[in-house]
Formats: sequence, C-alpha cells, structure tokens
Amino acid sequence: MMDFFKRFSKKQYAIAAVLLFFMAFALALRAIPALFIQDAGFLYLHDTDSYYTLRQIEVMVNHFPQYNWFDPMTAFPWGKTIGWGPLFPFIAAILCILTGATTRDAIFFMSGWVVPIMAMLMVPVMYFLGKQLWNRCAGIAAAGLIAIISLYYFTISSYGWTDHHIAEILFSTVFILIYFSALRYIQKNSIDLKKSATFLIPIIFSLGAGVALFLALLASTTVILVLLVVALYTAVQFILDYHQGNNSDYLFFVNVILFSATAVLLLLFGIKQPGTSITGYSIGVVYVQGALIAETVVLAVVGKMRAGKKWLYTVCLAVLAAGGYIFITVNPLLSAVSNQALELVFDSSAYSVGIVETQPWTLPKAWDNFNFALFLMMGGWLFLGYALIKKRESTTVFL
Repeated sequence: MMDFFKRFSKKQYAIAAVLLFFMAFALALRAIPALFIQDAGFLYLHDTDSYYTLRQIEVMVNHFPQYNWFDPMTAFPWGKTIGWGPLFPFIAAILCILTGATTRDAIFFMSGWVVPIMAMLMVPVMYFLGKQLWNRCAGIAAAGLIAIISLYYFTISSYGWTDHHIAEILFSTVFILIYFSALRYIQKNSIDLKKSATFLIPIIFSLGAGVALFLALLASTTVILVLLVVALYTAVQFILDYHQGNNSDYLFFVNVILFSATAVLLLLFGIKQPGTSITGYSIGVVYVQGALIAETVVLAVVGKMRAGKKWLYTVCLAVLAAGGYIFITVNPLLSAVSNQALELVFDSSAYSVGIVETQPWTLPKAWDNFNFALFLMMGGWLFLGYALIKKRESTTVFL
C-alpha cells in the first residue's frame, strides 16, 4: 500500500487537495437552499419541471425500476409519450432506496441532493478537460470556475432543482473528455494491427466514449446537439488532415467504434417510441449514429483514394455533398430526420412554446444566463485562436 502512494509526487497531492477543496466548496454553495426547508419536509420550488421529475422518481422508487414512458396526464386530453430520459430519475431513485427514503417528503428531500452532487463531480471533470486542452494551470482554473459559474448553471445545479439539465451537462462533458482522450492517445501512439497491445487502449477509450454518450442521451435526447458538433468537426478535421498531409486513421478508428457502441447500447435499451423522432427515444436516434459512421467512412475512403490530388479531392467532396443533399431530400425517412434536426437548431417545435431553453435568445437573456462568464468566454476564444495558429491539434479544432 505504501508503494502505491509513493508513486505520486507532492505536486499531484497538492492538485488533489485543491480539487477536493473546490468540490467541497461547490457542494457547500449549492447546499445553501437546503437551509430553507420548511415544515413540509422539502424545499418549495417554482419550477414545474422539477415537480414532474419528482413524480417520475416517486413512481420508480415504489415500482423500481419502472419508468412511465406514457403519461395520460400530460398533453391533456390525449396523453403523451414522455421524451425525457430515465437516467436522472433512475439515479435519484437508487439514492432514495439506498437511504431508505420511501415517503413522498423523504423522496423530495433526498432527490434534491442528486443535482449538487453532480455539480460537485463536474469539478474534476473540468480539471482534466482543461489540463488536456492546455495545461494543469488551465485545468485548476476550470475546476475553480465551474464551482461558482454561472448564474443559470449555478441555479439548475443547486439543491432542490430536481431536473435532468445537470445530468445532460455532466455526461456530455464526460463524453467530450473521453473523446478528446481517445483522439489524442491514438495520435501519439500509432495503431499496429499486428500488435494487439497497440489498439487495446484505443478501443477501451472509444468504447468508454460510446458509453458516456449513451448515458448522456439517456439523460435527454437534446444531447444529440453535441453530435451535430461532432459531425461538423469530423468533416473539418478530415479536410484539414488531407491538406496538411496527416493521417486521419485516428479519427476513423475512434468514430466508428464510438458510434457503433452507442447504437448497439440504444438498441439494447429498446426503442420506446414509434417513428423517427430525434427528440424522443425512437429509431431516429440510432439513425443519427449510423449517419455519423457513414460520414466518417466516406470521408476516410475519399481521402485514401484521392491522395496527392487536391483538386480532385475537392471535386469529390463537392459531388458527395450535392449527392448527399439530393439523396436526403428525395428519401422521406431521411428527409424527416433532417428536418427535425434543422427545427431543433433553428426553430421551435409545437411543444417548445413554454420551454425557456428553446426560445430565441436576446442579449439581456444571454447576460442573465451566463453573466460575467461571457467575458471569460471571449478571453478563451483569444487563447483558442492562438492555439489554432500555433498548432492545429484535434481538440482545439473541435472547440
């Protein structure tokens, strides 16, 4: 046991101590609302979504692990298949069962702690993300800032706000962290198919990213917006690698394994809704994984076939883009999925009228949501621009 602890340096122990302090500080700040619990035994909320989630948690605690996918009391008078994911209620229900919280008041009280605990876990996640993108100092700064930033994030990650938003943030950030780790590891350690040891760790990283993405999607299918970023990044990175003469095998390897794993897990989880909606748990979410695999394979094949002929490579990309657009337009199934994606990003659906986070932004709303973090973001863009000019690493291109 002593030999194990001797492996770590004093600097690593100091960083661990700082992170533990930030984690405790983040939890303590978010626990302040718990001091205002009244005689009812739980904190009164003004967020209707939290009460709805608490109802789902209560059902799951009493009939574990049942999750009500159809609710006759929603979208009156016809009822509605629920589009929210079961991950957050599942985690909260486990916490309630482990602590013996079975009455309604006890379930409300205990479920309120899931959100600040997830916010506390964001501290080490942001440290490793910042460290990988820049250095240890950036990681420590990110860990410290996520403990106090920002107004909207702080609100939805405080005690009593029992909703899935913090789960989306945590698991999508974990996905990005593992995705970055997989890309960077393979870039530094080339894969040799004749040596199993060279591709074992990359496979583990890629599968880990697939599991993290699956969990993020189980929190809410709105995480599919992250996949839009990955799709754009994949196209840009393949093109940059081609023109710079770099090998893109790392991106092909990670993407194919990652999205294959997520697709398999979604199928094993089960299709819960008919049709091809990408905002619900239908086969459409699996199709998105398949589309990203197809994009990766096509770009990799074109890059291999047209090596050294940049003008022909550009023509091939233009033909593929035009052909893909026409194919999606004439295919009713693909067209429906594409239109949903565009609607999700640029428009509002029939059910988003009363949903604050899907409404168009204004400058005052942006300030209300992020406050002085907007200025930190601008500074971050300057550092990012410098990093892109200095060295176009895959992680900076992704950001």
